[in-house]
Amino acid sequence: MSQAQDKKHENYPRLMTIPEVAKILRIGEARAYEYARQRIFPVFYLGRRVRVPTKQFFEWLDQQADRG
Repeated sequence: MSQAQDKKHENYPRLMTIPEVAKILRIGEARAYEYARQRIFPVFYLGRRVRVPTKQFFEWLDQQADRG
């Protein structure tokens, strides 16, 4: 991973919400919540609240892009 790719997550908070992830993926919030429930991308729960660790999310996204 290049240095530029490694730092792209720095423009986002350390933990993202599902609406923030939905905007990045350009999908609806309902679909993003469904993907989170299925654990398609990295998530963890704080009680009932869903959070996405930003660095791991962008690592996952890069892996998906590499699969083509």
